[in-house]
Amino acid sequence: MADAVMAGIVGMGDAVSGFSAATAAGFRIGDDGGKVLIDAVDDMLSEVVKAIGAADRLSQQPPLGSTPAALVYRPFLATVATDEVQGFIPVLVKFKQDLERLRSDVEKSMGVYQTTDQDAGSTLTA
Repeated sequence: MADAVMAGIVGMGDAVSGFSAATAAGFRIGDDGGKVLIDAVDDMLSEVVKAIGAADRLSQQPPLGSTPAALVYRPFLATVATDEVQGFIPVLVKFKQDLERLRSDVEKSMGVYQTTDQDAGSTLTA
């Protein structure tokens, strides 16, 4: 399951990059659709912020006892959370940044839609 979560987070980063490229190319989204996307992003951001806030516990060595196996696993388990390349905490931070970028891009796309809509409306005659 952990692999699926990590793959989903990485896939989200790819999707955000694609949305950013579309926004840069002039992609437009209306207020209703944009609001739904922003609400979904805000919900995810809220949960990610909570997870990051609780992540300090993950970076601590768990109290596994003093057996030889426990002495080996204790530092390893903390590293799983904090490793700069594959750790869960850095991945969560990256995911938060991706969500913030997505939210910003949705707002930009909504602005482009509103501008285009206003420009088109100003050319109409009665």
